[in-house]
Amino acid sequence: MRAIYRCRVCGKYVETPRYSGRDAEPLIDGNDRVALSKLVSYILRHNPSSINVKMDREGWVPIDDLVRGIRGVWIRRDRYGWVTRDHILAIASLDPRGRFEVRGDAVRARYGQSAGLGIRLLLMYPLH
Repeated sequence: MRAIYRCRVCGKYVETPRYSGRDAEPLIDGNDRVALSKLVSYILRHNPSSINVKMDREGWVPIDDLVRGIRGVWIRRDRYGWVTRDHILAIASLDPRGRFEVRGDAVRARYGQSAGLGIRLLLMYPLH
């Protein structure tokens, strides 16, 4: 998977090292992107309690709670001490399969949740 950069001009998350005619700021390399995406998918789809986050009945989790849980509670927190809100937003916005949805300060998985979570998904936009 490709690395993610942040445009120094407009702040947009992009997959190219140059954007808006300037060098973009490196945010996350391809390997860390894949690993974090898989972890966030697992947490939001199957096990939010693994990092002590509360999910509402539609599957939304505050982004800052997700980051705190990954950095401070996750069993491999030593591997993810670098994770910030920007990493979650970048992964969510550039996911090629549209796995995530962001609304305000919250994120959720758009599909694939375990039935035991009791999530009632009302999609804002249709799946691809």
